[in-house]
Amino acid sequence: MSEVTHLVIGPREHGVVIFADWLARSTGGRRVFLADPQNLEPEGIRRAHVHYTEALFGPDARAAAAAFLRMRANLPVPLSVTLHDLPDPGDEPSRYRRRADGFRAVAEAADAVFVNSRHELGLLQTFAKLVVAQVVPLPMVAGSPIEAQQRPRPLRQAAVFGFLYPGKGHEELLEEMRELPTDLGLTAIGRPAEGHDGLIAHLSSRAAQSGRGFEVTGYVPQEDLLKRLRQVALPVVPAPNISASGSLNSWIAAGRRPLVAAGPYSRELAEACPGLVNLYRPGSFAESARAVLAEPARSWLEVGPPTDRHEASVAAAYAQALEPSRPGPVLSR
Repeated sequence: MSEVTHLVIGPREHGVVIFADWLARSTGGRRVFLADPQNLEPEGIRRAHVHYTEALFGPDARAAAAAFLRMRANLPVPLSVTLHDLPDPGDEPSRYRRRADGFRAVAEAADAVFVNSRHELGLLQTFAKLVVAQVVPLPMVAGSPIEAQQRPRPLRQAAVFGFLYPGKGHEELLEEMRELPTDLGLTAIGRPAEGHDGLIAHLSSRAAQSGRGFEVTGYVPQEDLLKRLRQVALPVVPAPNISASGSLNSWIAAGRRPLVAAGPYSRELAEACPGLVNLYRPGSFAESARAVLAEPARSWLEVGPPTDRHEASVAAAYAQALEPSRPGPVLSR
């Protein structure tokens, strides 16, 4: 049994929480589930690992960082952290500064820091130059590609998976879909992030103005998710500024080869894992969509992820890094 206690903080359906739970189980660590980090009881914890994204710790950047620091002060043992959803300099400047200040404080308070892509490492180094971080990629399911005869008849929909929030790319995708027939609907597989319920009405209005259908599924239980991700004609990841994406990996786990807006992380992934994504330049979605609609096999994987991205490899890398006395590979691809 690992001596590392994994602090699994936040709602069970959140992607980061699902990842934190998986990592604890995969490395043999003890799990402590917390709805609120302030409820942590440090007794019995010798080493701890936690995953940080603002939505799990507070209503805004400052409150989230403050909550993390209070938890850290209450935990007098070595603490490592994996950072998610890092601030991007392309964000609105004042929002970027607030987020960067918060993430820097979190990173500097930890004894070890992990990120999930080289792009994220670059983002971190722009505002926390003294922080040393290790890159361990997000895990990918090692399953075989799905044979053509097993693929369901596609629903005529483009779909984005994950929480709805400004910047996820739904609005930009609707704009790009103006060049496509209106019988192609847009589906948001997921529910609005905290505080963004009004986005549904806004997106519905935008879609209605162009005569296009728009659907929000709400939260889809894990046992139903693969079926839902396999039903749509066009799996899409439309935000070019993603830094490492669990929702993108969910498409891949479902056997899909999603249309992904080209950006620093998606290019990094395409180079490291050939054949897993269909990159398109922002502004050229319609052209790429037409190609996939004409040849649906383009939206299905023909190759699986490379072995260093498999769940077992990523778990071994984390196990070695979190407890250096244990043998195992350290990934930095």
